[in-house]
Amino acid sequence: MLLRALKGIYPQTRVSLGKLANLTLTLAHRLKPIDAKEQHLLATVVKIMNNNFQRLYHNDMIYLLIEQPLFDVTQACVTVYHMMNRMCKETPLPPKPIYVQYQLALKSGKLVKGVFDKLWAEINNFDDEQDKLRSLTWLKSTWETQRLFHYLGYARQHGLKADTSGDSFYEGVALEIQCFSIERDQSYKIETSDSMHRVFFSSALLKEVKENNKDYICLKVVSIKRELNWWYPEEKQPSTILLSVRVFHYEEHFNVETVLKNSEISFTTFIGNVENESSSNMPRTTGLNSSKRLSYLGWTSIGDASTRAAIHSYDATVDSKHINCHEEGTIIKMQDVRMYRIMLEEKTMLAVRFISSTHKLQVLLKTEVQPLFSDISKSLCIVPANSRNKTFLLRNNCMQGKRAYMAVRVWEKSPLKSRLKTPVLDGPAKFDFVFEMRSCDYWLYSLPADEQHWAHDGCYPSLDFGVKKGMHCTCKILGTYTSYVYNVPAIMVPVNPYAKVELNLIILLFYLLITSFLLIWLLWFYLYRNIPISKTVVCQMVDLEDDSAREVHDLLIHVKTGGRVNAETTSSVKLSLFSTQHHEMQFTLVQDPEHLDLQRNTTYILWLRTRDIRVPTKIAVSHNNAGRFPSWYLRRIEVNDVQTQETPGTPHAHIYFMAEGQD
Repeated sequence: MLLRALKGIYPQTRVSLGKLANLTLTLAHRLKPIDAKEQHLLATVVKIMNNNFQRLYHNDMIYLLIEQPLFDVTQACVTVYHMMNRMCKETPLPPKPIYVQYQLALKSGKLVKGVFDKLWAEINNFDDEQDKLRSLTWLKSTWETQRLFHYLGYARQHGLKADTSGDSFYEGVALEIQCFSIERDQSYKIETSDSMHRVFFSSALLKEVKENNKDYICLKVVSIKRELNWWYPEEKQPSTILLSVRVFHYEEHFNVETVLKNSEISFTTFIGNVENESSSNMPRTTGLNSSKRLSYLGWTSIGDASTRAAIHSYDATVDSKHINCHEEGTIIKMQDVRMYRIMLEEKTMLAVRFISSTHKLQVLLKTEVQPLFSDISKSLCIVPANSRNKTFLLRNNCMQGKRAYMAVRVWEKSPLKSRLKTPVLDGPAKFDFVFEMRSCDYWLYSLPADEQHWAHDGCYPSLDFGVKKGMHCTCKILGTYTSYVYNVPAIMVPVNPYAKVELNLIILLFYLLITSFLLIWLLWFYLYRNIPISKTVVCQMVDLEDDSAREVHDLLIHVKTGGRVNAETTSSVKLSLFSTQHHEMQFTLVQDPEHLDLQRNTTYILWLRTRDIRVPTKIAVSHNNAGRFPSWYLRRIEVNDVQTQETPGTPHAHIYFMAEGQD
């Protein structure tokens, strides 16, 4: 697919040349190990690069590639040439006649496109497909590499060399196999022959990983020293030193990691070239970690189990990465506080290295929340005046990343008055520090091949075990380990614990208006809370009851609909009341379908003045099944006698009716 996509590309610019060079280097990394088809793909990309070079020569723009900002493009092209040249030397040679013709043309200066086409045609006539593929791959790779060498003549004239700061991948391996008889409550130590690692474990680990019915076990310890390839980001490279610990079997089970449930394994990695360091009086650098070698002289507890302070000898030869992450702080008043933060990943450790300080400082390290001024005043972390060798450690023991804060203030024996701005004596106080991240990682073999990566949730750097020029790690995984150190920039947090609060009338007026509006709104809701819509109709029935000699009573009939979906109706509702003497009185609630009285959550009050009807009474409810709603739900109906204060049944009785049709 990539070959088909490259067929229609005809680049002509200097920018495209740089992109093609980066593409070639990236493919060389991604396609490792490289077979004949993948080498053919790389040769195709180099061919496009050569065509790009040809256009630049034709347009007389080649001289611009030796000037900034295109200097890196030329260096990348030189790196591609060295990579392809090394690959061609490792490629199997074609048959002797083809090879001899090519070399004769090369040495006589007659290697041109016509010679290449002639040899290509001869190879295509081969009967053996494997020989044909191998010979075509060699011819194309060698020809395009030679073309690239010709186009890079201007680079050789200006002394440009390939970027070899990690292009090679060299490994030095030290193997140790030791067998142990499993004894109770025993501790064991294995030291690799290259003096780069020491492995510590107990009999509990041997019991957990041993096979059944065996009282002995063998462990394989592999120490690997390597040079990292160019594609690793410089600020986050893993250590160049790897360690693998495996249970030794007759069959190789290298690409697995074993989770330890009832035991753990510890190891110390010595940073730097231990073998050759004593043989030379001059300091020797060994890659990324050469400027970060630590020499621990003592440990002092400053709080909980996750925080320690240490004094170390500081190496004056600081590399550029250290300088880039170097932070400077100034404190003018005694009440001032300087605060910095960083994201601390799970199971990693933050080392705060104070390089210099003009005054005695008080430091507090805390995770998750910003420390208060009272917490800072109680801290026991002290940086002495004129100190150049103070380090504080903070480790995240949790399984998720947390934000870490560091607060710094000038130490004062007596409590400070918050309202008085006291200048720092012999001030201002200045200090320099750097944030350094440390981690112990293991390789995840259990994931698919394209998803494997370094993880540090099963390992953590130790706080209470120090070895000169080394870092101690403890893991709950049996596998392949590495430990690395890199510096990160600190993020300053604006903070002023004694800032004077100033009154802002505009903000105050805004909040008063909002508060007043909310209070009025809540009061309106309270006044009109759950008050249903009601309508009262007075019906005078006394004139129709002249034959009766009983007293006139007032009856209040409350018809309450409720909040159900079918609680409203557009039909007319008829109420029939029966007295104890079997007198019947009917009243019809006639409704306008466009202006309903019996809606949801409404109360219809019928006030009757009558002589015949008394409480208790019977009530019949019906409707004519007209309107938009075929059914109607009547939640409650109550009858109250105003004179006697009587209701049917108990005062809190709920009478429910379902009226549908003429029921």
